[in-house]
Amino acid sequence: MSDGVFESMLNKTAAITRKAEGQINSLGEPSITEGSVFSSIPVCVQPLREALTVVRAGREYAVSCVAYTNILAVQVDDILTVEDEEYLIVGIENEGGQDHHYRLLLEKR
Repeated sequence: MSDGVFESMLNKTAAITRKAEGQINSLGEPSITEGSVFSSIPVCVQPLREALTVVRAGREYAVSCVAYTNILAVQVDDILTVEDEEYLIVGIENEGGQDHHYRLLLEKR
């Protein structure tokens, strides 16, 4: 698939936020904050037709939809916001293995 054809399918714009550890509180625990990483990346979000569960570090995540993008700067556990809907990125797949585009596995928050 040529770049132009793929990019024409990216019909939504998403924002990415990422959790970061902040200051240590009085109990000795770091505060967790969310900060903006990207304010506008092109994506295409699609619901899944089958049930998919991702297990990481002993926790199960119910994947409800996937997003496609050509931006790799996202990470697992980032939060993807599209049209006021928030999703947790629970997995990233390199579709085709050529770093052309990526499939993000999403759990709705």
